[in-house]
Amino acid sequence: YIKDILEVNKFNSTIYITVPTLEYLKRGGRLTPLAAALGGLLKLKPILTIQGEKLDAFEKTRTMAKAHKIMAEALVRDINEKLDPEGKGANCNIYVAYTKDEQIARDMVEYLKEYFPNNVITYAPLSLSIACHTGPNAIGIGACLNID
Repeated sequence: YIKDILEVNKFNSTIYITVPTLEYLKRGGRLTPLAAALGGLLKLKPILTIQGEKLDAFEKTRTMAKAHKIMAEALVRDINEKLDPEGKGANCNIYVAYTKDEQIARDMVEYLKEYFPNNVITYAPLSLSIACHTGPNAIGIGACLNID
């Protein structure tokens, strides 16, 4: 029963995540050593997305602050165009996930309140299976449509 609900609703969510360093993406095989070295020299901060089934590259930027802005704006767009066009987010749950530093998550919650003043935004640590690929100080945001 739960598996059926999850499978039916897998496209009723959107997730964005960014990492401060490419080192752990390289270690996990998501980046080649050459790409990680070049990205490190350019101080790139990748933004990854999960839309239903798989993890994909979304965008790259050079600062975490810019990454946070890009993720927040993408989340707003996904909610307004895909998840909850009629309710403009009123029917969505907003989440923040983090690794290592809980203060980063609290700061992101405060930042997202500017975009979602009427939503409750909750935060929690990223699961270990994801955290081992992102490394410390990764931050993710996401939304899912309320399931009745």
